[in-house]
Amino acid sequence: MVVASSSVVCSEAPVVLALLLWLWAIPFLPWIPDRVPLSLVLAGLVRWLVAAAAVGGWVVRGIEVGLLPTPVVRWPGRATVFVVSLLVFVGGGR
Repeated sequence: MVVASSSVVCSEAPVVLALLLWLWAIPFLPWIPDRVPLSLVLAGLVRWLVAAAAVGGWVVRGIEVGLLPTPVVRWPGRATVFVVSLLVFVGGGR
């Protein structure tokens, strides 16, 4: 692992994120669910959380390295928030 300062990013991060996706294969290996039934949790919603963590890590890594542009967040104005809130309130009412 190469970490010299806060400006230098760990060079092993993409490899670790790719290995994280191997957790998807665990429930489908025939001998593991028989011995560790709790591993079947990785076949449900948790597998999508693992995928989201891996993809999110790749996006953060891409932004840190400069491969992806830094996103610019533009918040909606007060009028937009009011109109959307009103529509949700009126549409959800009975």
